[in-house]
Amino acid sequence: MGNIDSRSGFEGGYLYVKTDRPYYYPGNVVNGKIYIRLSVPMHPSHLEIRIKGKESASYWYTHRDGDHSSRRKQKEERRIFEFKATAFTFTEMLQPGDYQIPFEFTLPMNIPATIMYKNCHDHDKPKAKLLYSVKSVLHTHDKKEMKYKQLLVVHEPPVEFLADHANTHTTNLSTWFCRQKGKGSISAQFQKNVFYSNEVAWANVSVNNAESQLDITEVEF
Repeated sequence: MGNIDSRSGFEGGYLYVKTDRPYYYPGNVVNGKIYIRLSVPMHPSHLEIRIKGKESASYWYTHRDGDHSSRRKQKEERRIFEFKATAFTFTEMLQPGDYQIPFEFTLPMNIPATIMYKNCHDHDKPKAKLLYSVKSVLHTHDKKEMKYKQLLVVHEPPVEFLADHANTHTTNLSTWFCRQKGKGSISAQFQKNVFYSNEVAWANVSVNNAESQLDITEVEF
């Protein structure tokens, strides 16, 4: 089992989960193994696997009631998905030694990516996280449970690389009382459609006001 995570230890052994990849995309197949190491005999009943995706957020705000005000904390939670099943059923006593039990499941399509955000410098202290996990639970006949949880990192699906990517938006223009004033369009062209953090993005912006009766005062980003 190599180096053992201190969280995986229990009386008489270890329970550990390891997946085959460091990150996944929505719809990917997740393969992994549940490792059991026993230093004493054990009489387990079954091994359960639980897969979960959960979103949570919180922030502080000022609540006003007449002349009085107080700071309150708002918390929200949402379950993305949850699944559990029996990975293995034991029919006999386990002797001291190492055991491996493989598992496989498919992540749902269109799930959001893993995020963790916290801003302690903001007055409202906003926090948000969206985490996925796979947990193994070893049940014994004497009603004991040994647990271990591993986080799953989910990335946004990769996008097709496009050079000199451009988009144009055209809209009808109007003023008060819905008086039509023609139409205008704006185009933005970037040298590519995918950028890394701290990379400078250059863009050419073009405005076509030939069919409009209104003057352009500024272009705002």
